[in-house]
Amino acid sequence: MSPNRRKKPKTLKRSMTGMEAEFHVIDSTGRISSKAQDLIPALKYIKESIDVTKEVGKNIIEFGCYPDFVTYNPAIDLITSLEKANELSRSNGLLLYPFATYPGRFEPELSEKPTYNMKKKIFGQEKINHSCRVTGFHHHYSLPKGVFDYETKTLKLLRKSKLERTMISSYNFEIAADPALTLFAQSSPFYQGIHLAKDSRMVVYRGGKKLGYPSGVYGRLQQIGGLPPYKHTATDLFSSLSKRWARWKFEVKKANPKADFDRLYPYKLDIGWNPVKLNKHGTLEHRGMDVNFMSVL
Repeated sequence: MSPNRRKKPKTLKRSMTGMEAEFHVIDSTGRISSKAQDLIPALKYIKESIDVTKEVGKNIIEFGCYPDFVTYNPAIDLITSLEKANELSRSNGLLLYPFATYPGRFEPELSEKPTYNMKKKIFGQEKINHSCRVTGFHHHYSLPKGVFDYETKTLKLLRKSKLERTMISSYNFEIAADPALTLFAQSSPFYQGIHLAKDSRMVVYRGGKKLGYPSGVYGRLQQIGGLPPYKHTATDLFSSLSKRWARWKFEVKKANPKADFDRLYPYKLDIGWNPVKLNKHGTLEHRGMDVNFMSVL
């Protein structure tokens, strides 16, 4: 080998990718159905390992998949689950609706869960209804090896570490890519019977002054649900996570002074529903996209 030939740089690790997709459920007449959760035990009976769970609204069902190093494997797993769900749904007079907003008007029913009830107290009925009327697609990508503690489900602060810089760069890249990703996946021009925006889901879910929709779910809590600003260092990131956690604790205690905050939210990374976030599973998650046909996603 020639001494002048440059060595190929080593990669840090092979990261896994995963996906989650939420769907409205409609009945045979095309109306929104509140029977989404009835499908879950039936799907588990067909295939116990299927990754399916309830969502904030009784009209929504969420599907996950097994993560893998190769992107198409999680996609195939998700498609397989959706095929089984479609077969089961049809036999029960139901269908999965593959777009992020329903074009007509409907009043959703809230699922029973302590964290959902807490959000209702904090946001109010109108805003919690917004969150029940929109469905999204979430993409997960493993954090660099060594920056996450899987026992405590927290990030590690590694001073001047290449792994840490990689995490910050990836985080900032997801923020930069958000406009393009949301554009390519958008499927929600109509909301409650009106043409609200090209991406109505983004408007009503994120809300805020920048989108001209202060009545959105996170309109007054952009720190908790808006697109986050870039981070220059890991210290900046840790600081923002701590502030976000403290703000949410304040909102919870304000809504219910007797609430057991640590029981409701045992991990700091439980807090936050931003389009780009680091979560308790040790992944970098982009959750800003509309759900759409799997061919698009």
